[in-house]
Amino acid sequence: MANKAAVILAGCGYKEGSEIHEAVLSYLAMSGSGIGYHSFSTEKMLKASAPIARDQISLLSTLNEKDYDLLWMPGGMGVVKNLSTFLQDGPNCTVDPDIRRVIEEFHKAGKPIVAVCIAPVLIAKVLEGKGIQMTLGTNKSDCETLKALGMNPVVCKVDEVCFDKEHNIYTTPGYMEPPSITGIYIALQKIAKSLYRSRFKSGELSSSASSNFNPAASPL
Repeated sequence: MANKAAVILAGCGYKEGSEIHEAVLSYLAMSGSGIGYHSFSTEKMLKASAPIARDQISLLSTLNEKDYDLLWMPGGMGVVKNLSTFLQDGPNCTVDPDIRRVIEEFHKAGKPIVAVCIAPVLIAKVLEGKGIQMTLGTNKSDCETLKALGMNPVVCKVDEVCFDKEHNIYTTPGYMEPPSITGIYIALQKIAKSLYRSRFKSGELSSSASSNFNPAASPL
């Protein structure tokens, strides 16, 4: 199986969909580290998401976890707006059934999950109560949101990454922190390079390499 990520998009534009910088820089970071990717979105948001992926996009309902090595979710307000009821209901929100299925399948398989910006909220809701270490940046209110979902919040700056070794989940603040496109790219490169260097061997995912990762509580 090729080194390949399933990328989740939720529209186009940071207010109404996926954050364009975070999505494109994610593609660039993966490509530069030898990780292929294909994008997916819900039926409702497929057309709006297509421009970011240059029309190389499929319905989320068709995503089979067994065909991919990792799950990657850029941020943007549309991620929680279009894929959950978080903006209305906060921690008591519901999550799109296909997103829930995909997150659960990748997590159960022990495959890496990457969530940028506000996307960790969806991971936290689907895996609620598991005490996963993750970040939404440095804002105290955002940390309280993660606590309310049973997560263990870690304070990270824009160019830092939180990795929970036990659950194989990477999070980074993206534009949840003061805007820094360079800082965002640095963090995404750290994730992509760590995944390729530590998790992939001979063209296939190597679960035995987990001992090479940094401790969960420490930014990469």
